[in-house]
Amino acid sequence: MRRDNINYLAVGLFVLAVGVAFLWALYRLTGSTGPVDRYYAMFENVGGIKYGTVTYYKGYPVGQVESVQPVVTDSTINYRVEFSVTKDWKMPAGSAAAIVLPGPLAPAVIDIREGKGPGWMKPGEELDGVEQADMFSALNDAAAEFKKLTSEGKPLLRSLNDRVTALSLEYESLSKGQLRPLLASLRQRVDDPELFDELKKVVKKLDASAEALLLTVNAENRQHIASILTNADRGSAQLTELLARIEESRKQMHDLFLAMDALVRENREGINQTVGDASVTMRELRGSIEVVADNIDSIVHYLEGSGRNMQEFSREVRENPSVLFRGESTPDPLPAGNNNN
Repeated sequence: MRRDNINYLAVGLFVLAVGVAFLWALYRLTGSTGPVDRYYAMFENVGGIKYGTVTYYKGYPVGQVESVQPVVTDSTINYRVEFSVTKDWKMPAGSAAAIVLPGPLAPAVIDIREGKGPGWMKPGEELDGVEQADMFSALNDAAAEFKKLTSEGKPLLRSLNDRVTALSLEYESLSKGQLRPLLASLRQRVDDPELFDELKKVVKKLDASAEALLLTVNAENRQHIASILTNADRGSAQLTELLARIEESRKQMHDLFLAMDALVRENREGINQTVGDASVTMRELRGSIEVVADNIDSIVHYLEGSGRNMQEFSREVRENPSVLFRGESTPDPLPAGNNNN
C-alpha cells in the first residue's frame, strides 16, 4: 500500500512538473517575459498581424502585439496596432515599425527599425508604420495586368505583327534589288588586280612622303622648331604683358580725363574769365595792328630816311674813319640881318 502511494506521488509530481514546464514555455512563447512598455503604430493593411505576433527590434525579439483596433476616418479605415517592448528598451527617436514576412511560409512579424533622430522614444508614443510588401499580392496584380494586356492588346499585337511582316518584306525586297548588286559590285572591285596595283602605288607614295618628312624633320630642324615654339611662347608672354600695360595706360588716361573734366568743372568760371580777358586783349591787339596799318606808310618813309642816313654815315666813315675821333661840325647858317661882318 505504501509503495502505491509513492508511485502516485511520483506520477503527480511528474504531471505537475510537466504542467509547470508547459506554462513556462507558453509564457516564453507569448513574449511576456517581464515588465514591458507599450507603443503603437498605424497601418492600412494588417494581414497576418494578430494578438501575440512577435515584435522584433533589428532582429531581436523584444515583445509581442497586444491589440489590433480599426480606426475609421472620413475616407478610409486604418488599423491601430499596439505592441509591447521590453521595459526601458532604448529606441532612438524616429524609429519605425514595419510588417515583414521573414520567409514565404513564415508568419508576419513586427520589425522595429532604428531611427536617426536625436533622443529616445518615450513609452506610449507612436512609431511610423511601414506597410508590408506582399509578394503574393504583387504577383497576383501582375498576373491580372498581364491578363488584361493579353485580352485588350490583341489588336495592338496584330497591328505590330502586320508591321513587322511589312518591314521584313521591305527588307527582302531591298536586299534583292539593291544590296545584292551592291555587294556583287564590291566583290568584283575587290577581286580586280588593278585595284591592288593602285593601292601599292598609293602605299609607295605614302612611304616616300614619310621618308621625306623624316629627312626634313631632322635633329637640327627639330631644334629650330623648338626654338620657334619657345620664341612664340615668349612672344605670347610679352604680348600678354604689353596688353596688360596698354590696359593700365588706358585706365590711367581714363582717370586723367576724369581729373581734367573735374578740373574744368571746378574752374569753369575762372576759365570763362580768362577766355574773356583773352578776347579783350585780342581786340586791343587788333586795334593796335589797325593803327600800325594806317601809319605804315609814314613808318616806312622814316625807316627809309633813317636807312639813307645810315648809309651816308657809313660811307663817310669808310672814306674818313678819323671823323669818329675828331668829329667835324658844319656851321649853322646865320640868319639874315645878324651878320656883323
